[in-house]
Amino acid sequence: MLLEQGVGVGKRKLLICNPEWSFGALDKYLKYVKVGFEIGRRRASFLYLINEERKGRKMKRLLMCLCVFAFLLASAASAQPFLECAADYHLALRGDYLNGTTNTLNFGVWPYVIPELDPPTTTYNNVLGVTADGMLSATRALGNPVYGLATFATANLLIGNYDAAPTTRPYSTDVEFLTNVCEFDSNEYLGGNSAYCTKATQFYGRVTGQFPDPTALVNRYIIEAGRGSLSGWDLASHIRAAWRSGWHTYSVGLVEEIMDRRAEWEHVLLGGYDYTTLSHGSLIRVLVEMYHAGDLDVSRYSDALLMAASLLPLQELDGSWEGDPQITAFVLLGLRSETTDMQIWHTAIVLGEDYLENSAVDCAWVYPTDTGTEGYGEVNSEAIMALAAINDLPFIDGFETSGTSAWSEEVGTPFAPATFAPIRSARMPPIQPIR
Repeated sequence: MLLEQGVGVGKRKLLICNPEWSFGALDKYLKYVKVGFEIGRRRASFLYLINEERKGRKMKRLLMCLCVFAFLLASAASAQPFLECAADYHLALRGDYLNGTTNTLNFGVWPYVIPELDPPTTTYNNVLGVTADGMLSATRALGNPVYGLATFATANLLIGNYDAAPTTRPYSTDVEFLTNVCEFDSNEYLGGNSAYCTKATQFYGRVTGQFPDPTALVNRYIIEAGRGSLSGWDLASHIRAAWRSGWHTYSVGLVEEIMDRRAEWEHVLLGGYDYTTLSHGSLIRVLVEMYHAGDLDVSRYSDALLMAASLLPLQELDGSWEGDPQITAFVLLGLRSETTDMQIWHTAIVLGEDYLENSAVDCAWVYPTDTGTEGYGEVNSEAIMALAAINDLPFIDGFETSGTSAWSEEVGTPFAPATFAPIRSARMPPIQPIR
């Protein structure tokens, strides 16, 4: 248990840890080593608690004390919160784009490639929902309805597309998006959006109709499509889509199948890359969410906790996972889904948030290419989802932070068409959903 002691300096507050560890009393010789302190950015920095035995005996423990310095500027003017900056940037990308899948103009949608970085650009069917979804997360976290309201053109476009093709299976990310539209502060802003939940349930019913046995859907990704280590990411989205649209039994069946068959997809390369970390972060998220909702067995929750524990030592010194904003975003979504007192996860989350902020270029995220860099609407949206999840839920033990951070101060067809959003990055590429 960590007991906070506050030291006030003007408007700045220093949070110090006074630990009482259950595994034994600490020696009276304790010293605190502060690292990574950046006053200018008012970033969180950590205290490393070193317990040294007296009289020159060997150091016996190095414990990370999960506490931060939270600094507030003495001046009245404060920098725009990073999450708000990222959300504003992404909102400004909304426009009318040529759909590379259908060769038609789509109105009020988000692009595949960020146009300021690579004009002109297009969108594609498989990224319509996921590029919009971050705006709903931003509204939940920041309380500004303008972000969420901007997504309804995309939601209505998707419904029109799927209604016009009644045998086409939806992308699971589109169903996730529609359930978020349904839940978007409906009574406060629009007086009820239950029709979007009905559509989400109806559309996912096409998946269960074509793959009534969850094993067949898992086979579709692991075997037929050969998605390798990305299969966990694909199926995690399907699990969330099925679960949140009311297909609970089917979602549990998918959980059992993908978890029982981990040896068939973990660390299996796809296009020369290993996406296991991305898949693990995605699965942790939905397994933890389902468990806390009372819809999943404790054994699978335990599996999720073990997965999370395996991700912690993989975090890079810059706070990322694999130096990639998309992978980092999904790992953060996984870790942040656990709202109980998982203190060591909080440290990783803080460092991961720092990476997303520090790696952004003008509040967006880019990938290197042969000719420079490119930004992606999908990655932008997913990073905003992760930042919003951090902002949306209060930390414990002094993790409430200042205004510049993303944290709150308050406590189809069997195979996808060939006209996919192209993979254009020279490094581990951002990934897109398939049906």
